[in-house]
Amino acid sequence: MALQNSHANLRWTTEIPKEATNPKGPADCFKRAIERLGPFKHRLQADADRLGPWVALHGRMAVSEELALERVALLAITFNRQTLLDQGAPRTKEVLKGIESVEILSGELARCLASLDDIIRQRFQTAGSGIPDFGKFINVPLMEEADASGLPLPAGWNQTESRWVKRLEALSQYANLCGRMFLLSKGFDGNELPDKGGNTNLYKSLYGSARWNLVNAGWHVYELFKPGTATGTEGGPFHLFLLDVFEFATGLEPEEHSKLMPWLKHVAKVNRQMDTLTEREVALIDEQYEIDSPDLELSSAERERRHLEVGQKMAAVLREKYELWPELYPYSYPDRNRK
Repeated sequence: MALQNSHANLRWTTEIPKEATNPKGPADCFKRAIERLGPFKHRLQADADRLGPWVALHGRMAVSEELALERVALLAITFNRQTLLDQGAPRTKEVLKGIESVEILSGELARCLASLDDIIRQRFQTAGSGIPDFGKFINVPLMEEADASGLPLPAGWNQTESRWVKRLEALSQYANLCGRMFLLSKGFDGNELPDKGGNTNLYKSLYGSARWNLVNAGWHVYELFKPGTATGTEGGPFHLFLLDVFEFATGLEPEEHSKLMPWLKHVAKVNRQMDTLTEREVALIDEQYEIDSPDLELSSAERERRHLEVGQKMAAVLREKYELWPELYPYSYPDRNRK
């Protein structure tokens, strides 16, 4: 399994078998979710792209039943994939421990190799035989694969700096750098210990929980087909759409297992606020262009005054968008994490 394989050495990985992410629920759920995005003017996306109508908030994006099928299937598959990735993903202290292990072990091995006496060094250079130029007469593939010539040489041989020792020392120093940079990236300055509490792993802190992602991505899909209609109302059309997608993805009874409501209200409210701000931003951009239109008989001073006025309004809108960003992607901001 991708999150932790079945071998003796368990290792979290992002490689997940396709079959593990396939939807497990009944086809009826898939069909209901598609119907909630309809009715459709076009069955095929090629016809929609050619004939429109195009969704204003999404540029020249046109929609079709074919597109709805693709988007709903992707929502289900992504939810299953992210649910698996959430399981067993490392926390901050576990990542730091792994980096520190590389730093310590590579440094120890470098010191070990450098401390070898000449007899041991000579044996490593002759595949253990002790015969000079052994590797020139007997083919030992492992000597090349192990870079035996890069190990420390005995005294009296053509002395060069050991590649193994040099690289291991550099690796140890590099791991130390990685550990320090990692802590800084997580907001630690070295004076406090990471992971003082909480249960959010690093994958979830970067990409959010599977349920948040389902609601957030689902909101954008629903808005693409039904602009301006997605709300955070429990039992509303958007909520029912999400429940159908959840059941199609998991095969579980959605009323009992979905647990989407905490995110439903939050995502719908914040995304609607962001859309409103974006509409205001676009309107202000249009207004800036209109000020420079030759059809407007304005003096240079008046144009400059109006540009300044619109610029101030634009700055205020951009500030609101900046302040809203942590609510839009709450898992990217540790002080606003949600379980």
